[in-house]
Amino acid sequence: MRFFLNLLVDPVFHWMGMIAIAVICRYLHRPRWAKVWFYASCFWLFLIAMSPIPIWLAYQLEYRYPVLNPSQIDQDSFPEVNIVVLGGGMTTGANITAADQLSPDALSRVVEGIRIYHQISAGHLITSGYSLQGKRSQADFLASTAVDLGVQPSDTFLLSMPRTTREEALAYKNRFDHQLPIILVTSALHLPRAMGWFKYQGLNPIPAPANHMIKIDPDKWTYHWRPSMRKISIMQKVFHEYTGHAELAWVSRSE
Repeated sequence: MRFFLNLLVDPVFHWMGMIAIAVICRYLHRPRWAKVWFYASCFWLFLIAMSPIPIWLAYQLEYRYPVLNPSQIDQDSFPEVNIVVLGGGMTTGANITAADQLSPDALSRVVEGIRIYHQISAGHLITSGYSLQGKRSQADFLASTAVDLGVQPSDTFLLSMPRTTREEALAYKNRFDHQLPIILVTSALHLPRAMGWFKYQGLNPIPAPANHMIKIDPDKWTYHWRPSMRKISIMQKVFHEYTGHAELAWVSRSE
């Protein structure tokens, strides 16, 4: 079911659907409608692969929260701080390190969590992510990477069952002390939705964005019109996030 839902929010699938409808109209001897759908598919491809719209949409999500400066956290008021690193995907492989098996997204998240951990006096690193077919979980690989990079094993905790951001927020709420400060580490694009799900559970995390796709260079024009496969990839992720925001809004209104 989730596979089909992902297809429905995939802009490339939309483009392919328009092409398919144009071909069907052509074979049904509806040349006018065939042209309409063909030109619509061309315009859609222009929007997602050439225009700066994907970059602009991603920027609106990624820069909603600033990069966390751990020195701004009042550590004197709390004995401990929980740093929650959300899962971001991985591919298992033999004879390679745990870090090498993480996706670039997940690796960037855990590196940011480790950076924060080393700058606060009493932090616990909580990693999240489920396992496939009884194998080691994403949470385990994230924690192993953290230990390899200097985090104390006794300071790591795993949430190995959650599959979605909604489940990650609920799993944290059911296991850990709500009174402790929570630093929520995830990709900058995903952070607004993650913050929404944690707040939905009555939690109030401190946002810590990582893995920014859109990097603002004052010497370069960010919103360019060059065609790029990367823009399509960004648009796919943006669609996924806005769909998640719609789900959160629906669930919040239903209760």
